[in-house]
Amino acid sequence: MSQQSKGIKAQYQISSLCTDFMATLHLNPEEGVPRHFVQQLALPVVVDDRGVIQPIIDRQFAVVMRLKRSTDLLPHMENDLRSLSYRPAESLYLAVAAGEPLVRARIRLLDEASKLFIDLAEAGALVRVVAISHRREINDSMVIRHYPVAILDEGGRLCWVHPAAHSYGLIRDGFPSSQRVRSLGPRTKAGKTPELLSRLDAETGLPEWYLFAQEHLKALELGEDPVYRAVMDHQVHLLVQRSIMEDAEKALQEATQQFLYGFESFFGQGGLHPVPGRLDYA
Repeated sequence: MSQQSKGIKAQYQISSLCTDFMATLHLNPEEGVPRHFVQQLALPVVVDDRGVIQPIIDRQFAVVMRLKRSTDLLPHMENDLRSLSYRPAESLYLAVAAGEPLVRARIRLLDEASKLFIDLAEAGALVRVVAISHRREINDSMVIRHYPVAILDEGGRLCWVHPAAHSYGLIRDGFPSSQRVRSLGPRTKAGKTPELLSRLDAETGLPEWYLFAQEHLKALELGEDPVYRAVMDHQVHLLVQRSIMEDAEKALQEATQQFLYGFESFFGQGGLHPVPGRLDYA
């Protein structure tokens, strides 16, 4: 790892889950479809026994750029790819669930990112990509998708940050001044008590109970920003106390699964990290 890369990781408090590399972005037409613009991802069509197509739920939208990397991934990732006889195609893959009803902020987020990425591609700019990287097999060929956490210019200044990256501890708080869309949706009403097993928060992408537990722990003066383990322990205690789960082990599994579901909905499932889905909170 170069000294510049080490300095940027320290400056922006970038998680060890993230890859960090230099690359150029490129437009991405596939079979006549410009995937560098906002698009709806394909979903199976559900047909009832009368032949009526059922309403589509859980719609996913994405912006996909081709990417040419000029520096290495993390060492274990490079070792994992050496067994291949070819260099996999790589892409910058920004995807979000649209929400039901539609969360307009998420479409605006994609649209703003698309315009920035296209500008960077057309300028031929060298950028630093911070991402959660994944290996996928598509049509019998291996590809690498980089789910973006942040984009920095060649000098290390922020160009764009994923709003959920702050929530999940991938990078320190803060956005470049040019970025207008800075949340995933409307803010949750203050004082709202969530269900103990509930949906993801529209604004941050975290489970609603996770945010509630954070605020409760802050009120108890257990720290300005309660760490992951303290929040999970709080949730486990409530699940067992209210007899929603039989024991602490099952409660922890359920809480962890919900947390990972939120993380993976924005940054993909699995990946090239040696322990996929493990988050390195203290």
